[in-house]
Amino acid sequence: MKQYHKPSLLVRVVNKALFSAWMKWPKTAYYHYFLRKKVIAAVSERKLPYHVVFFVLNAGMWKYESLLEAMMRDERFKPLVIPYSLPWHTREQQLLFQNEVVEYCRRKGYPCRVAFDIENQQYVPAKDIKADFISYSQPYNNCHHFWRLERFWRRALVFNYPYGLPLESNVFNNLLIHNVAWKNFFPTDSLRALYDRNPITHGYNYVFSGNVVYDRMAAEQPDDCGVWKDGALHTRKRIIWAPHHTIGDHDELPFSTFLTLCDAMVDLARKYVREVEIAFKPHPMLRERLYTTWGKEKTEEYYTLWATMPNTRLALGDYIGLFKTSDAMIHDCSGFMLEYLYTRKPVLFVSKNNTEDYLSSYARSCFRHHYHAFSPSDVETFIADTVIAGNDTMKPERDKFYMEELLPPHNNTAAVNMLNEFSSFVENTAAK
Repeated sequence: MKQYHKPSLLVRVVNKALFSAWMKWPKTAYYHYFLRKKVIAAVSERKLPYHVVFFVLNAGMWKYESLLEAMMRDERFKPLVIPYSLPWHTREQQLLFQNEVVEYCRRKGYPCRVAFDIENQQYVPAKDIKADFISYSQPYNNCHHFWRLERFWRRALVFNYPYGLPLESNVFNNLLIHNVAWKNFFPTDSLRALYDRNPITHGYNYVFSGNVVYDRMAAEQPDDCGVWKDGALHTRKRIIWAPHHTIGDHDELPFSTFLTLCDAMVDLARKYVREVEIAFKPHPMLRERLYTTWGKEKTEEYYTLWATMPNTRLALGDYIGLFKTSDAMIHDCSGFMLEYLYTRKPVLFVSKNNTEDYLSSYARSCFRHHYHAFSPSDVETFIADTVIAGNDTMKPERDKFYMEELLPPHNNTAAVNMLNEFSSFVENTAAK
């Protein structure tokens, strides 16, 4: 392993210039004119099995489990999970995320390698990581400089799956990773027109695979006793509250309503202690954002409160089991706007502004299959009338949307559709 040293001021300035947003265009041009064909040819000449690296920031943000499992069953591929971290996170936060990923892989039996010793600041350089294909759980190319996309793109092909629901601005669909990816997989065919607008690729490297959440929702059989306090009895209605981390006044996505709802949700949990159990499922980055806003002591007291009230729990990490065993969700997260619809259960989006202005046309259609709230009293109405009393008037519309929009193509799972793209690469290589 190589010792990591914080870059000097000069190196940090140079890195800031090299990795800034405007460098996307010259880097994209350089890749397509000088690297792309060479990398495809180099990878195609290698012997099987192909080494596929999944860089994972946090277990709760990762989307590729079903693809990894399919590759584990296919002798042509050798997948590996490597936890990565963000340099501006505290060392404590980096260790927390890394340990979550390692424990998640251990529990699931996934191949995992810790290639960055956070405590001793030692890392395995990119050139020493055997990789033919790589992916990142987030598309922003903002990890430590020694594992950034540019460290791998001369010898490995990049594949990508959207981290959240695409927005109309195309800001999150036209990043460097989208422009240089071998394949960008996407969850629903209605998004094709949005991806076709990519000014570099015009959608040629986008593949409609279906949503990997569908795979896991259909396959996993979670243990109720490990997810909810009332276990398999299910004596109370189960509600997820999933607030986003964008609590600042100048965040690009001004969706978060956490500071408006944080006290009201505690009051509602106490008021309906006999009728509901609420799982507090914060975005993994909310805690650290609150350290800055509230301070560490108040933040930890709040999280502990949710972990210890008689009808609440603190839900961190992976969330599919939570989704499957819940009865409803309350949230303000664009990523969950699509994903929770796979449960076909009632869902409430809490807004503090004109949310639809930030959404793509497809995201708006997902948004319109939610109930909407603008105040704590609206949230209580949803809990009392829709969840507890069962007056779910939107269910027929959600069921229709699920059947028409959310199922993967070709009567396959999303993982099979993705694996077929890798298989085509192998077969085309063998035919040469």
